[in-house]
Amino acid sequence: MSCTALHWLAVSTLLALPSVAGSAQPDMPPVPRAEMLITTNFASAPFPHPQRANGHTYRGEVFPASPHYSDNRVALFVPGGFRAGKQVDFVVHIHGWRAALEEVLEKFKLVDQFRASGRNAVLVVPQGPLRAPDSFGGKLEDRDGLRRLLTEALAVLREHGVTGLADIGRVILSGHSGGYHAIAAMLDRGGLPDSIGEVYLFDGLYGETDRYLAWLKGGGGKLINIYTDSGGTKAESERMIDALGQANVPFGRCGEKDLDLTELRSQRALFVHSDLGHDGVLFERQQFRNFLRASRLEPLGRGREVVFGGCTWTVRSGRGGPGPNVWEPDNVWLDASTNLHLRIAHREGEWSCAEVTMQKRLGFGRYQFQTIGRIDRLDDNVVLGLFNYPTRDVGPDATHEIDIEFARWGEARNPLGNFTVWPVERELKQVSKAFPVVLTGDEATHRFTWSRSQIVFHSVNGRREGDQEVISTWTYGPSEPARFISQQPMPVHINLWLFQGRPPKDGQEVEVIIRDFKYTPNES
Repeated sequence: MSCTALHWLAVSTLLALPSVAGSAQPDMPPVPRAEMLITTNFASAPFPHPQRANGHTYRGEVFPASPHYSDNRVALFVPGGFRAGKQVDFVVHIHGWRAALEEVLEKFKLVDQFRASGRNAVLVVPQGPLRAPDSFGGKLEDRDGLRRLLTEALAVLREHGVTGLADIGRVILSGHSGGYHAIAAMLDRGGLPDSIGEVYLFDGLYGETDRYLAWLKGGGGKLINIYTDSGGTKAESERMIDALGQANVPFGRCGEKDLDLTELRSQRALFVHSDLGHDGVLFERQQFRNFLRASRLEPLGRGREVVFGGCTWTVRSGRGGPGPNVWEPDNVWLDASTNLHLRIAHREGEWSCAEVTMQKRLGFGRYQFQTIGRIDRLDDNVVLGLFNYPTRDVGPDATHEIDIEFARWGEARNPLGNFTVWPVERELKQVSKAFPVVLTGDEATHRFTWSRSQIVFHSVNGRREGDQEVISTWTYGPSEPARFISQQPMPVHINLWLFQGRPPKDGQEVEVIIRDFKYTPNES
């Protein structure tokens, strides 16, 4: 799906919230790193574990605790160019039966695939039962087991100079074959329910289906389940498909040969039937790499761009207007639910703001933004902008722009809402409509429809496509539209900033969460 197709971005505004990442701040610059593979012992590794203190018996064969349940190694792969910030994103892969760590990395080309995905994250592969036919995940199935594993991973990364002080960011769980059992437990009680954004099962849905269903029904992130005819997962996959249909949870299904990045990005639950063998699904067609490419993990070069909605957005950095303000890349990040966070932050005595710009230009059509949260309570000095803006080849500042802004411009008596159209010719003046914003709940929808001859604005209560419960509406149709309304495509901007660079009157940080933006093209 291209960014000129339909995309959703929801905006939720949270005032004076604590940071998702907690209070920790990096104590070193987030500089690009050379590639690094670290294999070391973890106290939080799956084994040893009391439930396997006497080993395990499978079909009459005994697998003693040593060596099968005494290996506590964990492999961490840091890709070249990795940039550490105040959060570190992780991909945790759980291997299947009768496996050893080095063999897993080599046979399934996990490092090669992860490197090729180009994601700014760290791969974590713990040793499970060593060459034993066992799906038990040991400590990873204990309460808070995932949180302890990744907390220890952060400590190891810091010891090796990869990060400074940092918190756990987004988490993707990947499992092959018997890895499904530990993943289900981590979803249920791993201690990071708000961090897990995606789950990949490679011919691994043998059971625990109700836990995966509960996760999806409860608003969990994305599930991709690839299954085969011979691996024993087909029947359970079909059962889950039926259950999702009965629960009215959207899902997609396709053959592996028909799979592409568009399908991977557009489906919240995707079931992929493969003609490959049980092991082949993980590496023969590089699907681990492909799933990660389609994920919401940021690309390498974090702090410069983010990818969401199928489009690439540039993250602003440096100093300048509007304001003037400081624009900090660390004030922009994607969470586990694929929401884009923008923040006005106060660090080391300085206030900083956030802005993203779509790298693609969009033309005539309907631009719709939805907000969740009480944007009617924004501080007098805070500005939330939802708008397009001319590139230099289109026109200078104070021309062409089409704005929806929520700002009181420093004065409490001013209305909060603002619709504004800037003319094509610089000597002409902009035209605006200001309006009070009175919300009846936490959700609202704001849109403008841009055509050659007019621009129609709407702001309404609730999350809706129609025009019920109108907050304000305005139709701007000048007699000479070619002079007053831009006729050229422009990139979309979303920013959160401080009027004239003034700090919030209440002294509190501000956070806006961008989840959905919808663009419907119209050539007229």
